[in-house]
Amino acid sequence: MSGQKKPYRAPTLISYGHVKEIVQTGGGGMGDGTNTCKILYGVEHPRTLLLRARLRMVLARKERGWRLAALYGRYGRKTADLIARGLLPRRLFTALFNRLTDWALDEWPGMIKRSIQ
Repeated sequence: MSGQKKPYRAPTLISYGHVKEIVQTGGGGMGDGTNTCKILYGVEHPRTLLLRARLRMVLARKERGWRLAALYGRYGRKTADLIARGLLPRRLFTALFNRLTDWALDEWPGMIKRSIQ
């Protein structure tokens, strides 16, 4: 089984309550309860799922920042692996990820409105 990739599954959001409560207060014990995590988020962390969903929407609609969304889709996993192995600066990418997830969270009400129109 080595060398085989898992089949692609599009990211989805699962409702565990109000999104702001989950991602900002570490609902379910998955976050550290602060706005600035000391470590990068995991694959199933609510902030990661939120950002992926937002970037997917940006890419699909070719909204402002769609090129960044395409880069994340193409290189995100490889970059995360390099960070985990200590080959890229964790602090820099954590700060970037925090800003992006805060942006996605701020966009959340607009995302809901646009997706039901």
